[in-house]
Amino acid sequence: MNTQERMTMLLQKYAVLVAAVIADHRQYGAIGKGHDFYHAYRVAFMCLRIGPEEQMNTECAWVAAIIHNTDHLFGENAHQRLGEYMALTELTVVSKVCVEEAVLNHAIPKRKYSATDSPTKRVLMDADKLVNLELDLVLRSAQFLNHLPLFDPRFITRRDPEANYKNPRTILHDIKSSLEWVDDDWFRIPKAKEMAEERAYALRNFVEVWSIQLEEGGMLTPAYPEALIG
Repeated sequence: MNTQERMTMLLQKYAVLVAAVIADHRQYGAIGKGHDFYHAYRVAFMCLRIGPEEQMNTECAWVAAIIHNTDHLFGENAHQRLGEYMALTELTVVSKVCVEEAVLNHAIPKRKYSATDSPTKRVLMDADKLVNLELDLVLRSAQFLNHLPLFDPRFITRRDPEANYKNPRTILHDIKSSLEWVDDDWFRIPKAKEMAEERAYALRNFVEVWSIQLEEGGMLTPAYPEALIG
């Protein structure tokens, strides 16, 4: 089966689970948000693209992807809701534990990677980052971080020493920070590494062209007076 056929098959197999997840997204107002069901669907599809075909680990990663927004929706009650989701499946006890662990820890930083991380967790983590590297990152950054300025004239072509992934300080830096997943080799699945490079190329091109246009418009310091920043 190709990826689309496998996706259709799994949507049918886990139809009750999928319906419950969609209902939760609607109930908690997660429609059109950064972690809406569209995002979960895209990550699940990506799991099938990068995971080994016809392996239970990839199916478990798919299930984990469908429910991986649970931490955002339920916060401290995520573990309980995950158990309720798992009750809607016929996965083995071992697989259910593996799925729950992958969901609860899919956003860990690279320094916490472990050689004992399950294949399910690795596929989920890489798939999630791949989706977050696609070009709508630019739109999502502007949409959900609209309290931030687009750029800082001092830090268009160089790094802001006070900015980081959780506190990007500008939309431009938020876009650039996601590229660190590629530059610092966060991806562990071979196919994901290849696809990450393709997505990073498009984002780097966007950043480069935007930076050139800002420079042509006189927006880089020292051409732009620092006294006027703010």
